[in-house]
Amino acid sequence: MTPLSGCEQAVMYWRERAEEAEEWVRILREENEALKRRRGESLKVRWSATEDARLKQLRRANFCVADIQDILFEEGFPRRSHIAIEHRIAKLQARVTALKFGVLWSEEEDRIIIENWADLSASRICELIKRPVSRSAVLARATRLQRKGLIRPKTHHSSLYLNGPDVAQQERAAA
Repeated sequence: MTPLSGCEQAVMYWRERAEEAEEWVRILREENEALKRRRGESLKVRWSATEDARLKQLRRANFCVADIQDILFEEGFPRRSHIAIEHRIAKLQARVTALKFGVLWSEEEDRIIIENWADLSASRICELIKRPVSRSAVLARATRLQRKGLIRPKTHHSSLYLNGPDVAQQERAAA
C-alpha cells in the first residue's frame, strides 16, 4: 500500500470528523424527540374544532397568549408554543375578517364579471354588482376567474388606439 499524501490524509481526517458529527446530530435528534414524547409534546398536532372554539372564547375574554397557553394545556389540549397560538389566532382572525367583509363571491356576481369583463371597466362592473365592492376587489376577482380559465385577460391592442374602437369590437366578436 502506498503512503497517502498530506492532502489525502487531511481529506480522510475531515471525512471521519464529518461522519462523527452526523452521528452526533442523529443521536441528539433522537434524544430530543424522546424528550418531547415524554413531556407530552408531539410534533405537528392539528388544531381541533373544539380547541379553536375555546381559543376564540379566551381571546374574546382578553386573555394574553401566555395565559391562553396555560389554560388550554390545563384543560387537556396539547401544549402549544407561544408562537403557534399567535399564528392560530391570526389565522382564525383572517377567516372571520373574510366572512365579515363579504369576501366570498356569489355565482351571480361571478356571472356579472364574466359577462361584462370584455366590454366594461372594473369601475363600471362595480356599479352592476348589487353590494358595495371596490374596483380593486373586482380586479382581484377577475384575476382569479382568469386563472380558472373562465375569462380571458384584457389586452390593450394597438389597433384600438390606431383604428378606433370599432376594430377592437370586431376582434372581440371574431374571438
